[in-house]
Amino acid sequence: MPSTSEQTFGNKLQHGRDLNTALGQIVGYSPDNPDLTVAALGLFLLDVEAANNLVASTGQALSDARRDRRMTYFGDSGTPGLGTLAGRVRD
Repeated sequence: MPSTSEQTFGNKLQHGRDLNTALGQIVGYSPDNPDLTVAALGLFLLDVEAANNLVASTGQALSDARRDRRMTYFGDSGTPGLGTLAGRVRD
């Protein structure tokens, strides 16, 4: 069983790259399944990395938007938020 540190996405991606490199060094490696060729695996790994980068950047944008929404509604130290301002109008 792999250690916890070997189960991170980055480590799994690196293991995939290492496998692809090793397969490329095998003389005569020619699988019947075209999806298992060195070129196809390389493209697959690039697609996986691009998808992961997109998820990471989208996650950061979501986190920033949530922070901004929270600041707008609840306010900041010294600056009242919408919730406070609406309460003042009601009172």
